Amino acid sequence: MILEMALYFWWFNPTCAMKTYRVALLEDNLEDQQILLEFVQRTPFLKLVGSFNDPMKALPFLSTQPVDLLLLDLYLPGLSGFDVLRSLPRPPAVILTTVSLADSLEAFDVGVVDYLVKPIRYERFVRAVNRVLGRQTPQEPKAGKTSENQAFVSLRQGHVQVRVVLHEVAYIEAFGAYSRIHLNDGQILLVGHLLNDLETLLSSPQFVRVHRSFLVASEQILSFANRQITLGELTIPVGRTYQAKLRQVLRERRNTT
Repeated sequence: MILEMALYFWWFNPTCAMKTYRVALLEDNLEDQQILLEFVQRTPFLKLVGSFNDPMKALPFLSTQPVDLLLLDLYLPGLSGFDVLRSLPRPPAVILTTVSLADSLEAFDVGVVDYLVKPIRYERFVRAVNRVLGRQTPQEPKAGKTSENQAFVSLRQGHVQVRVVLHEVAYIEAFGAYSRIHLNDGQILLVGHLLNDLETLLSSPQFVRVHRSFLVASEQILSFANRQITLGELTIPVGRTYQAKLRQVLRERRNTT
């Protein structure tokens, strides 16, 4: 029984089942460096093995240590990102970070597979990483209805597609490159889709975005006050930019009951 539970956890938990890729970062702007470090840490299949702001310190490491992916700034002190690539005997897969699309187009001539134009969004970062590392991007979520006419979505969980009946969902939480779906019975499903994608799929007013990290089933909301909502015993913060939409959804719900 214990072995069966362990295998079940390994199969459905992407952080266990997937390969981990070694990532190095070369970025001299401290703010951009911190953003990319956070992105790497949020992505379960990436492991940071080196972070540098000086190309002369990065080159010995990159020349001798195994690295699967290099996040490389184009404009560096002393050397350009292109110079760094030409200096490496066996450069790893590279994602170039730059402030100009024109610069990124030139980068393809030196073997850069993808680029990120600053300011960088996490969704774009994940797509670039998946492409460069040859990973399959998560399948698009699909909506439908059961034979009992219950609305559902088909979502990717580990290596399989799972059907989630919408009226069983309490709220959905962003979890790096994934989302955690919290069901009314306390079960939590980790699915391979970004929260933004699920927000697009799930119609308002049945589901409403209340925070950058939370999408909530509106019928589960018991109260809204002091920039937070309650769902049973749970309290969820409400972001400033989402308050007007939330009030509209709650007002429409009151008018239809």
